[in-house]
Formats: sequence, structure tokens, C-alpha cells
Amino acid sequence: MGKIKALIDTNVLLDHLAKRAGFYQDAAAIFSMVDDGYLTGIVPSLSIVNCAYVLPKHYETKSVLVQIKKMLHMFTISHVDALILEEAANLAPYDYEDAVQYLSALPHHPDIIISRDKKGFLDFDIPVMTPAEFVAKAKE
Repeated sequence: MGKIKALIDTNVLLDHLAKRAGFYQDAAAIFSMVDDGYLTGIVPSLSIVNCAYVLPKHYETKSVLVQIKKMLHMFTISHVDALILEEAANLAPYDYEDAVQYLSALPHHPDIIISRDKKGFLDFDIPVMTPAEFVAKAKE
């Protein structure tokens, strides 16, 4: 099998960038797998904006922008447009934001979704793993 393609949920990005206790280590391992070329990380443009909104609570703006630039170069960024927003609403999913992320990533053909909030993606046909589950599976 070739390189694994994974939709990386916003919470995983924030776990790493905000160094969230209890979650940072697995999120950092995901970032390392992307950096090492083992994993292609697909990140919706919406997630980048969400990180830019949350991270100033932890870091100064200049530092946040440096992190955003790193993500833009590290991950495959999928677009969010009006059609995706409408299609997500039409799906009437459990979690609208997760539906937007899912639909945004589809053109990139993800093999898996990596999220700490698995229930937000249960409406969809791509397997979902937590970062801890994915890291453990990758070590096998």
C-alpha cells in the first residue's frame, strides 16, 4: 500500500499546536508521520482558520502566523466553498463542522479520518481513528 492519506481533524491540529495536556504526544506523532512522509495529512482550509482563531489565546499573533505558514506547507489544504457548505447542511449530519471537513477532503481521497471526536464523523463512509489508535496501529 502507498502512503496513507488522512483527513486530520481540527482538534488534532490544536492538540499539537496548543500543546494540550494528555493529547499533545499523539498529535505530535501524527505531525511527525506527515513530516517523515509516512502520512499525507489533508487539512481543510476551515481548520486553518479555526486554529488562527483559537491559538492567540496561547501565543502571540506573530507566533501563530508562523505556525499557520508551517501547516500550509506541511499539509494538503482542501478548499471549502459554498457548494460544500450547502451539501453539508443538506446531509443534516450529527456535526455540521465535521461534515464540512469531510466533504472538503473527499476530492483528495482520504483513507482514514484522524480525530479525537469520532462520533462527529460516524455519518460518513471513511474509517475514523483517534490519534492514539492511529499511532498504535502505525507501530504494529
